Amino acid sequence: MMHLRQLLAIPAGRPLRVLIHARFSTEEQRQSSIDDQVAACRHFIDANLPKGTKPNQVAVDVITEPEVSGEIADRPGINQVWAGIEAKRWDVIIAEESSRLYRHHTKAGELFESAVDAGVRVTLNSDDPPFFHTTLGTEYAKAGLDAAVLRGLTRTAIEASFADAALKARLLGEIDR
Repeated sequence: MMHLRQLLAIPAGRPLRVLIHARFSTEEQRQSSIDDQVAACRHFIDANLPKGTKPNQVAVDVITEPEVSGEIADRPGINQVWAGIEAKRWDVIIAEESSRLYRHHTKAGELFESAVDAGVRVTLNSDDPPFFHTTLGTEYAKAGLDAAVLRGLTRTAIEASFADAALKARLLGEIDR
């Protein structure tokens, strides 16, 4: 099993606030699709918490959207996500893949940019392809983010990595070219 290079950090003095978002859209899918998405996200969270994390150190909210298309921009569940971002309700938002939030790449990109601007960590999940059935390249393409935002996400990933200082400096220099 692969893990995030930076574990999900527990803030001082309060729990880590996580949102799991799950959605399915067609009659061919069932509630078990949402259950499976939530279970995969919970497993991902558990696998990426620091050792010794106590249950009261993580608060997980779950927003589900059964039988609703990700093509619809104005839906109750996604509107809750937007409101939570604006209120800075979560530290991290996790979904099985970006299309669970929106099918339209521009809307997904807007959501990601708003989350980053609000200080909510955004992870385009590919660190564990068996859980999320995707690749980093696929998720970057789906996100529809502009080059500056992608450079910022990459910069954050490098700074948070376990790479030594020299490698970090070299990689950060490549981004700035």
